[in-house]
Amino acid sequence: MSLKQQTKEQYEAILQSVMNDPELKDDKARLQQFSNTYKDIVLAEPAIMEWEFDHWEKQTVSEFNSAITFIIFAAIFSVYAMSENWYMFTGPLAGIIIFINSMLMYPIRFKHKLTESGVYVYRYKRGKKIRQFLAGFLLLITVIAGIVLTFYMGLMAFAGAGAGMLGIFTFYALIQKQDKVKEAAIPWQGMFLVSDYSKNSFLRKDRNFFIHYMDVRCSVNDYERVKGVIKSKMREDVLYTEEENDDYCSDEFHEAIKRRELELPFYDGRLFDR
Repeated sequence: MSLKQQTKEQYEAILQSVMNDPELKDDKARLQQFSNTYKDIVLAEPAIMEWEFDHWEKQTVSEFNSAITFIIFAAIFSVYAMSENWYMFTGPLAGIIIFINSMLMYPIRFKHKLTESGVYVYRYKRGKKIRQFLAGFLLLITVIAGIVLTFYMGLMAFAGAGAGMLGIFTFYALIQKQDKVKEAAIPWQGMFLVSDYSKNSFLRKDRNFFIHYMDVRCSVNDYERVKGVIKSKMREDVLYTEEENDDYCSDEFHEAIKRRELELPFYDGRLFDR
């Protein structure tokens, strides 16, 4: 029996086990069990390819450019509006913007592993320790300021400090959301759609394979090798599209979706968000 036939039979056995498990009450539970099973399998197997890649999101780059542009314009305005004390306006403003950017301006780290059974992707936003340190420092400063203002100005200052702390806690919750780790695994036999995005743009120099809402990212240098592994391991009836031919309204696309719905009825296209 060939290795490809073995992985196919393994896939069918796992699929039936998930579908027939009475403890899995809904599609969300089945999807999680299916992904977790393949995560354990892929992590235990020897890697065909394994690599890490840092991806800068367009939003992150745009926010950084906007922040720098805003600081420059603020400095120019303050020089003309208050030439003697321009730094008193620009300095604190630049400090606040740099402080926020220090917490948010980090790339997404992707860790990939391709094996005979499937694909595993682990992703998180870098800079977690710095974000937690700065958020804790900001919270500490807010508490100290609240205590000092309350001591000197009374209950009105306490109420204002409370509102400020509420805002800090909201901001801290946003930072915690930034640190959420996402991981998913999918077998080669469970792939029905693969979109290959390989064009450069001003902000994007990486390569991306979009597999059922799961991103597999690599550098330009590794692109051909990753593409070769994916195309050699995926099932024969996969709809493989390239960027210029990506048509989500085509008959082929809808047929691939129907095949997936029939074979993996619990898969709703949000595997990586689970």
